[in-house]
Formats: sequence, C-alpha cells, structure tokens
Amino acid sequence: THSAVSREELMMVLAGLEQVHIRALFSQTSAAVSLRSVALEVAGEVGGGPPASNVELCMCPANYRGDSCQ
Repeated sequence: THSAVSREELMMVLAGLEQVHIRALFSQTSAAVSLRSVALEVAGEVGGGPPASNVELCMCPANYRGDSCQ
C-alpha cells in the first residue's frame, strides 16, 4: 500500500526474525551493488553468551508491559 508502518508494527514483524535473505541480481548492466555493516544478533532469556548489545530496554508506564511497552 506504500503506507508507512508504525514502530509497533515493525517491531512485531522483527520479533520473530530468524533469517535474512537478500536477492542479488548479477548483470553486466548493473552500475553498482553494495551491502555494508549488516549484523543480526540473537539473544535468549537464558544463556551463557555475551550480552546482546542492541536490546531495547523500556521503562513502561502504568498498564503497559512487555519488551516494547505494548
């Protein structure tokens, strides 16, 4: 629909993300294609690995709870 998504909608989609597939077309007419600084971190509630560096932590107002105060 070409409508912007809300932050809540985007977070709900990303919450179950396990893989990212990127389609690349190889053609002699391509001027340039680049992919830089891409990372996908995985974290669990219990684990012995290093702490996840990009986990959002919200201070939720009354009557809201969850990872993103939904």
